[in-house]
Amino acid sequence: MTLPTTTYGVGWQDDFGDKTNYETGGTAPPTLTVVSNTLFNIEYDGNSGYVSNKDSAHLDISSTLYPKVVFRYKTSNANVRTRVQVVFSDGSNEYVTGVIGSTTWVTVTASISTTGKTIDHIRLYVLTAAGNVYFDFASLYMGTQTFHNYDLLDVNPRVKSPLIGIPGRDTDVTQMLGRTNTIITIEGPMRSGKTWGGSNLTYGEFLMRLLAEKKFQWFTSDQGCFKVTPVPEGFHFRQSKDSDYQLHYSLVLREYDVGDASVFGSPGWYGK
Repeated sequence: MTLPTTTYGVGWQDDFGDKTNYETGGTAPPTLTVVSNTLFNIEYDGNSGYVSNKDSAHLDISSTLYPKVVFRYKTSNANVRTRVQVVFSDGSNEYVTGVIGSTTWVTVTASISTTGKTIDHIRLYVLTAAGNVYFDFASLYMGTQTFHNYDLLDVNPRVKSPLIGIPGRDTDVTQMLGRTNTIITIEGPMRSGKTWGGSNLTYGEFLMRLLAEKKFQWFTSDQGCFKVTPVPEGFHFRQSKDSDYQLHYSLVLREYDVGDASVFGSPGWYGK
C-alpha cells in the first residue's frame, strides 16, 4: 500500500488554459495551442524548440523557498521527447529533468538543485522527432507531505447514473450522465505539538496551511491521483475521550477540473 500524499506551498502554478503570457523559442520554435481549456499542445517538426513564459510575465520565484517542480505530460508518439528547464534572473539555467517521453499521462516531480537564485522563466521543451507534447499543469512548490497517520481514505467519484423508469418497459434504463468532481475524505489521529512524518510542521500547522492554500495541489494515492482544493466545511479537529491520541482530524478535498468531458472523462487520466 502506498501512503497518500499532497503537495503544499505552491509559489507558482499554471493549468495551461491560456497561452497569452507564453512565447515559443529555440532552433525551430514550435506551434502552441490550447486544448479543451486546460492543456498546452506543443507541436513541432522535429527540431529543438520550447515554450516559455514571456519576460513581461516573469515568475520572480525563489529557488530556495520553492525548490520542487511537478508537471504532467504525454507525447503523441513514442519518438517525441521533452524536458523542463528553469531560467534564473542572472541568465543561468538548470534542466530539472533529463530527456523523457511517454505516450500515456505521467506526472513528474523533480528538485531544483540551484539555491539562492530567482527563477524568472520555465521552459517546456519538445525534442527528437516530429509530433506533439501535451502539458496538463506545472507547479513550483515547497514540498510534498505524506499522510503517515490516517485511518480512512475515501474517494468518491460521484458518477451520475440515474435509473429512469420507461412506460411500457419492465425494467429501468440507466442513463450515464458523466460525473461531478471527485470528493476525497481523509481521517486520522494526530497529536498536538508533534511533527508530521518527519517534516518540521506540526499536524495542525500543516493542515491549516493546506486549508489556506490559494492554488490547487497534486494529490496521490492508490485509489487515484487528482488536482485538488480543500473544502473548508469538511475540515475538522475533534476529540474523543476514549482515544489514545485524543485528537483526530477530518479533511475533505475536492477534485479541481476545468477541462471538457472529452478530455477528463476517462479514469486513466488520473492514473499517474
